[in-house]
Amino acid sequence: MNRKPLLGLLLPVLVVLLLGAFGGTASAQTPTPGPIVVTLTPAQVALSCAASTNVTVNVTQGGVAVPNGTQVTIAANPGTVAPAIVTTNNGTGSFTYFSPAAGGGTATISGTALSTGGQTQIQLFCGAGGGSGISIPGARINAPVVQCFGTTANVIFSWTPVAGADGQFVDLTLANNGFAPGTFIGFGPLSGTTTTIQWNGLVAGQQHFWRVAAGVPGIGWAFSQTGVFTPCGPTAPVGGTTFVCSGGGRAAVTFGIPTPPVGTTATYIDISLQDNGFLPGTFVGQNASGAQNFTWSGILANAPHIYRINNLTPVGWQTALVSTFLASC
Repeated sequence: MNRKPLLGLLLPVLVVLLLGAFGGTASAQTPTPGPIVVTLTPAQVALSCAASTNVTVNVTQGGVAVPNGTQVTIAANPGTVAPAIVTTNNGTGSFTYFSPAAGGGTATISGTALSTGGQTQIQLFCGAGGGSGISIPGARINAPVVQCFGTTANVIFSWTPVAGADGQFVDLTLANNGFAPGTFIGFGPLSGTTTTIQWNGLVAGQQHFWRVAAGVPGIGWAFSQTGVFTPCGPTAPVGGTTFVCSGGGRAAVTFGIPTPPVGTTATYIDISLQDNGFLPGTFVGQNASGAQNFTWSGILANAPHIYRINNLTPVGWQTALVSTFLASC
């Protein structure tokens, strides 16, 4: 019996079966998409009423940025956002959150992309401008304790908190501008009864400004006086103040004047009731040129002041000292 024709008929069938069994025929594999994650990160986690902050939104799928052009729908309660729809680039976009003019409490900001949502919260505090019409003294701050480590420093801040506060932040900046929005960072949120923190890794040898901001229900933000220090810097120059009450709600305040730089032609003391970086028209000055101690009479007692000592040098005005005082009479 001739078996050759039968084998010729069976070979093609066997080849097909073997290829199928061992993957000889390739088939496209579609990767399983991972979970979608929408993250919102505000630049500030606490705001006064009628203020704003930038919020960054990030969208990933399976840990990878979603395709360019993916849209995120934004909403807030209370408050408003702009724009209401953010288009991502490399998975990222941004928008601005505007807090309400009054009310306080907690704002919830949400973003929805590809049927998936994410949220963040911002604490809102309304002061006198928010309708309470009430103001209270801020925390009483102490001189920071500094530990030096080469170019950095660990700093311990301590203070006496405001009674009734339900939250606090320690604000820190290198700019003497009255803590303008976006120019300082905050350590917190802290409980309303916290009295000390340690902040590590600050820049050594550079002047810092700090304050404690306390949120008080029904009232708003209560700010401490501004503290000034230079961690691990040169020995602080002679300065400070003393006062004598003169009656009628006034006091004579004596200022210690640090030794001015060589070539100084004038030294002025500027005082202000506003911690705003000594904006023009918001402070008054006295010429204290050549004095080691200078007495200024008739200063308002029982009110916190911020003051600076300015020297006119060959390269322009240079601030030798910024500090605060309170004549308690």
